[in-house]
Amino acid sequence: MTTYATNNPIGSTDPRDLYDNAQNLDHLSTDRVNESWPDRLGTPRLTWYGMEEKYKQALASLGLNPVGTFQAGALVSSAGDIVQDETDDTWYIWDDLSSLPKTVAAGSTPESSGGIGKGKWQIVDVSDVLRKQLADVNSTVSIAGVPASQVAQNVNATEYAERDADVYDLIVVYGQSNALGSAALSGDTSDYPTPLKRSMMFDPTDGVIKPITQGMMSTSGEASTGHAWSEFANEWYRLSGHGSVVVNCAKGATSIAQLSKGASTGSTDYYGLLVAGVNSAKSRMVTQQINLGKIYVIFHQGEADQLSELPFTTYVSSFAALIDNLVADLGIARFGNCTVGCPLNRQEYTWATIQNAQRYTCNGRNYAVTIFDDCPSFLLRDGNVGTEGIHYTQKGYNTMGAGAARGLWSIEKGGLKTKSSVDFKDYPSDIAPWSRAKHCFAAAAYASSTSSWQLLNIRNGDNYIRPANVNAVTISSDGNTFLFSIADNARLWFEFSGEISRNAEVLAMYASVDRFSSDTFNLRLAVYIDLDFVINVSTGAITSPRGGTAASWLASLISATVSSGTAVVTHGSTSCGAQVSHYAGTSLADTGATVSVNCPSTTQTRVYLANATTNPTVLVSLKKVLVTPAQLQTLGATIFVKGTYAPEF
Repeated sequence: MTTYATNNPIGSTDPRDLYDNAQNLDHLSTDRVNESWPDRLGTPRLTWYGMEEKYKQALASLGLNPVGTFQAGALVSSAGDIVQDETDDTWYIWDDLSSLPKTVAAGSTPESSGGIGKGKWQIVDVSDVLRKQLADVNSTVSIAGVPASQVAQNVNATEYAERDADVYDLIVVYGQSNALGSAALSGDTSDYPTPLKRSMMFDPTDGVIKPITQGMMSTSGEASTGHAWSEFANEWYRLSGHGSVVVNCAKGATSIAQLSKGASTGSTDYYGLLVAGVNSAKSRMVTQQINLGKIYVIFHQGEADQLSELPFTTYVSSFAALIDNLVADLGIARFGNCTVGCPLNRQEYTWATIQNAQRYTCNGRNYAVTIFDDCPSFLLRDGNVGTEGIHYTQKGYNTMGAGAARGLWSIEKGGLKTKSSVDFKDYPSDIAPWSRAKHCFAAAAYASSTSSWQLLNIRNGDNYIRPANVNAVTISSDGNTFLFSIADNARLWFEFSGEISRNAEVLAMYASVDRFSSDTFNLRLAVYIDLDFVINVSTGAITSPRGGTAASWLASLISATVSSGTAVVTHGSTSCGAQVSHYAGTSLADTGATVSVNCPSTTQTRVYLANATTNPTVLVSLKKVLVTPAQLQTLGATIFVKGTYAPEF
């Protein structure tokens, strides 16, 4: 504060005023706390620090900020704040930063609240205000009734849109009921999207191109009750700027074989009906003066082949041929696949077989891509699938349609590409890095009701053990091992292992796994046991070394014949030698007993005992004895297999 405060006029040479001036100048130039400091006459002055802060505020506020009107009142607190005079819609800015904040009383005018001129109110170009408001991402300014923020979103969403308003792409839909569109079967046909004016369909009943309807007709003769293709066409226009003419050629409950070229004739020749329908649509586009852009096939199928448990390699062969034929016969720009879902009335271990076959096949064709891979994630509780667990609700179809359009556009925009993000995620071009690894797991148990080993799943297990990327368990042709079929092109492996349930493990059983390929990709699992048993060379009786009779299941593993102190033991195959010793009774006797052993084959061991008159018994130890699946049937054991792999071409 000023020390002497003489209040002498400006120009005073009084030493006291000179002292006060020096003190105030020190504050004005070096103070880093106070933004203003009173001069010796008591007038507040901005310090250098204060000017720096005001400058920063001005920069931060650059672009102007409306804070109110003279009529309603306002508070001007920063350099960029402006106030409007509603009498003539003129905007004003306060030109004296040192006096901020400034309160503008309600009912005032520029003249009554400080005046107009330098250091007072100054007129601002209103275009600066509008520019500021339009730049705000949350702007409430409207353009022809549409919020500016929404206009910006629409512009950004059509960044790559082609502006040729006359171009319509031909969208050929093929597959079974979820491609046709069967929302009524799900029990929910609500939320059907209103088609945009450029979302069109070809109606095979009258040969006319018209706006898409919820009940669009297929060339197969079936009608939809709610489908994905209105939302697809709408999203396709938003992204590409192109219109769509959808030709629905799907047929419910059809296998990949039934949809293939040359599979049938007449009304069940669905491939032939597709080709004829596409040609009719192209001709009609000429008649209605609609310019044809590109031809795309959108495919969604596989539920029928899941039901029949079609093998992976069989589906791949048929699917690849179908794609190649469509490319040749229609001249399509792209084949886009929507991966089949997980229908609840199919065995869950069949889901991954067809899903992986579709992904694998699309990666092996230049014209084919996976454009929507989320149908396997549709759930009852998310509203995308009906309560019957098979067909999608209209919401689910909308999700698939919009997603498929975005997936296809991700490939088509900005130049030709050959893979989608799903393709890159699932498959490598050379070797398999961890980022593309997949897991497989399964458990198998013997079912007496079917006299076969079965994969445990939601239908026959306890709901806790579920298979993943394993679609079958069979027994090898020699009857010695389990073959777990992998539901994929599992060429590259990081690791694999097997286990056996505790009730067998405590008996010294264990599992060993290796990779085995024939027509399919398998993990081969063998079960072994380390056997310890006591055999009486006089009677052939087999007992436990810890006393008591041998377990009943042991009789399925070993048998013995005896003659003149020699026991011939037949057992599962082993490459290990046998260890034998005389097995004494409760007291030491037969001190001169001698034992010898001979292993004439992998499945037979001879035991010789001499000079044992009290206890004619021998302890036999056999290591790594093969236990066949047939021998495990009565034990109630569960077999587990798991691994990590990656597909490769």
